[in-house]
Amino acid sequence: MKKYIVLTVIILFFFSCKTTAERARETEVNKIKKILDFTFQSLINFKSNVEKSNSDDELAEAISELNRDFKQMIKESGPLFIKYGDFEESELPELKEYMEELETKSATIFTDQDFTALFQEKLAKVQDQLSVFNSITELNKTINLVEKFSNMEITLYQNDDLDIQIYFPQGWQIYQPEDEMPVKIRSAYDQLQSGGLSVLFFAYNQEETIISSLTYEKLNYNNQQYFEAIKTANSAVLTENDSYQEIEMNNKSAILWQYQTTVNPFTFQDLIFKIDQYNLHLSIWTNKDQFENYAEMINDTIHYTTW
Repeated sequence: MKKYIVLTVIILFFFSCKTTAERARETEVNKIKKILDFTFQSLINFKSNVEKSNSDDELAEAISELNRDFKQMIKESGPLFIKYGDFEESELPELKEYMEELETKSATIFTDQDFTALFQEKLAKVQDQLSVFNSITELNKTINLVEKFSNMEITLYQNDDLDIQIYFPQGWQIYQPEDEMPVKIRSAYDQLQSGGLSVLFFAYNQEETIISSLTYEKLNYNNQQYFEAIKTANSAVLTENDSYQEIEMNNKSAILWQYQTTVNPFTFQDLIFKIDQYNLHLSIWTNKDQFENYAEMINDTIHYTTW
């Protein structure tokens, strides 16, 4: 009798697990559909905004709004891209017909010769070249990130508690506090922890020539206050040729800071930002003699950070 009871329990457990997996899959499929619908609606809005634009600023804003929507799409779909790859060729056959229908609809927007001609005409008449050019450049960067996701060229750091996503190039190693770390990474981690910082991760590229860390403190400072606090704490080792700028990312303010120190041969590119009461500090550094070689990759990683 015992054997039958045990067997029954095992069978029931197996089927309950299967049902849970199926439910999780259904949830993901529905989420992807919502993301695709959002993206399609963004294209419709873009077309409408371009058609209604009567100035360079309005045209630039139409392009910028599409870029913001695409960034939001990346934030929502990033982990799913990592899991399934290109949705068109993923292990989700139930999406195939849905995607084909949506692609057909989307294609009509960009095969609309009247709209294409109108958009080109508006671009040709632009007076404020820089405003529109910058908007297009930013949009192209975002589209490039989508392509990298499709080609599985991304290493994703995701923190659900703080709602942060950082997209490193393929092949990066990311070590979080609970992970086993190489001795040199554990040493750096312990050093930051001993200074009162909470470390979310350490990471480095395949060649181990670029390193990154993300730390936070619950201080509830604004970005400028936290930036000044970091500078003051490290004033004894900072060189005088640092530079910083206040920037907007994801409709949120942040500070971008580049600096060198007297105690190591590195150039640092940092992002200082705030989430609720938490002050965060993303730092990426490499040997100062190699910084220009990696500058684009470092800037892109910071640029695509979302929270």
